[in-house]
Amino acid sequence: MKEIDPESAFRWLRLSPEQQLEIRHYIKQREQLGLP
Repeated sequence: MKEIDPESAFRWLRLSPEQQLEIRHYIKQREQLGLP
């Protein structure tokens, strides 16, 4: 798990739970594909 800086943590708070799940899914997919 990567370190989360406070700036991005505050941005997460403004997203709905659905948006957070979508972003996590997207990031996980990219990591599996070996993308940054």
